[in-house]
Amino acid sequence: MGTRLELLLTRRSFLGHVALGSAVGLLAACGGSEAEESGQQGAAPTTSATDGGEATTVSPSTETGGATTATLIIAQDTDAVTMDPMMTHTSETFVVLENMFEPLVNWGADGELVPVLAETWEQVDDTTIEFKLRSGVTFHNGEEVTADTVKFSFDRVLVPEIVSPATAYFKRAGIAATVVDPSTIRVTTSGPYAATLPTLTQAYIVPPGYLEEVGPEKFAQEPVGTGPYKFGEWVKDQRVVLERNDDYWGGAPQIQTATFRPIPEPTSRLAALEVGEVDFISNVPLDNASQVEEGADTKLVVRDGSHLYLGLQQLRPPFDDQRVRQAVNHAVDVESIISGLMQGRVTRLPGAVFPGTLGFDPALTPYAYDPERASQLLTEAGYPDGFDTELFYAPNLGGTSKLKELAEVVAEELKAVKINVKLTSLEIAAFNQRVSTGDYPMYFYVWTSPAAAAQYLELLFSSKTRGWYYQNPDADQLIDQYFATLDDQQREDVGLELNQFLFEEAPWLFMFQYPYGYGLRNNVSWDGQPSFVRAINIATIEKS
Repeated sequence: MGTRLELLLTRRSFLGHVALGSAVGLLAACGGSEAEESGQQGAAPTTSATDGGEATTVSPSTETGGATTATLIIAQDTDAVTMDPMMTHTSETFVVLENMFEPLVNWGADGELVPVLAETWEQVDDTTIEFKLRSGVTFHNGEEVTADTVKFSFDRVLVPEIVSPATAYFKRAGIAATVVDPSTIRVTTSGPYAATLPTLTQAYIVPPGYLEEVGPEKFAQEPVGTGPYKFGEWVKDQRVVLERNDDYWGGAPQIQTATFRPIPEPTSRLAALEVGEVDFISNVPLDNASQVEEGADTKLVVRDGSHLYLGLQQLRPPFDDQRVRQAVNHAVDVESIISGLMQGRVTRLPGAVFPGTLGFDPALTPYAYDPERASQLLTEAGYPDGFDTELFYAPNLGGTSKLKELAEVVAEELKAVKINVKLTSLEIAAFNQRVSTGDYPMYFYVWTSPAAAAQYLELLFSSKTRGWYYQNPDADQLIDQYFATLDDQQREDVGLELNQFLFEEAPWLFMFQYPYGYGLRNNVSWDGQPSFVRAINIATIEKS
């Protein structure tokens, strides 16, 4: 079995290669604008690009075998919100934490699941998977990883105070862990569940001894994991510093110190990259992609991006009527938005099942732009004079570009069929809180995790998980059947039926998928894998 670094750098699958190449093409011809604060540890001094001073590039690293003294500074839209991987849903936080914490299995470079803290696994029966753990793996404080550790971590996912992304899936599937011996753990589900392994990619293993010693509050400030990087420091709204784990089971990575800095304003983030204040920036706006790609000292890496949708609150009028939801889809000219506002750099999503998910139908014809049909449907639904509503959005929602302008275009087109939309812009924290309460008629949101896992289908459309804005017993039945089907071909058949059902139900205004751009200094090497927005594996990055 190869090291973790080898597993993460394996050859891409054909589909992953095509998706990445397509995304590069979409971003390739870009040009314009869009998150600041300095400070790093273990790096050569730099002058902030926003200070107006002369910038100094970080000094070259000193080679010490495979590992080096290289430092890496990464700028993101926002700061992390916690250091506890079971207490957040935010992508920017996970980008940091996934370098310190590990699950039993995770997504590899080719889009397949690969072993991490588990060395092997076996499907014992339809409801049982047995995992053999890697021997000799320890947490950063020296605590050993055993089957008891894994059981503690899985049990913690179900603690009421926990807000892990895995919690809803654990509950839905009835996931439980049983210790067989110190190096063997059995994971069972209440019934056949096709997404057991994808669910476990979000169940990070934490040290029971340390957590019980310091308590959850201190653990969320000073974490201990098993990953290739150890916690260094966290200065809120300024930086998170990670230090290389030289004793990492998968081999010590090249970068010694990695610093994550929040720079909310995209133009400031771009300026910091151009002058060498930072080495790596996330979420390059579409309009700035060519500026990065053509820069003398910078380059662009592109991979699969966020799936954008406009959610409709189906649990109360007027969007409880399917005809109203279909009318919204006919009233908005998505193709013109793609070719105009988005300059042809995004990919239309015809329905609720995304490319890469079993059940995606490339032959599905999207809703046609037809304002006359939209008005007819509204009249049939009892709204001949339209209605007033409100659309909530966060301008800097992770993985998006031009969301404010998009909201304005959508509102203008809906006005043409007498749907009068009030636009409400919120900061991301307030926006996420609002969305989680279901207190909205319409909202823009994104899905960023691997489409292959298909878990967005149960999280976003099953009344047995969130049920925040869409509940339908027929959808529940199809979703249950989809995830209870372990044979891929049979599951795809169910997925196609579910795809068509949700298309007709129109719980969203179906939008498009963004490409996701990263800006790198030319002396930084990274291939952008695995290809989904949440992960930046520092162990796969090199700097000369």
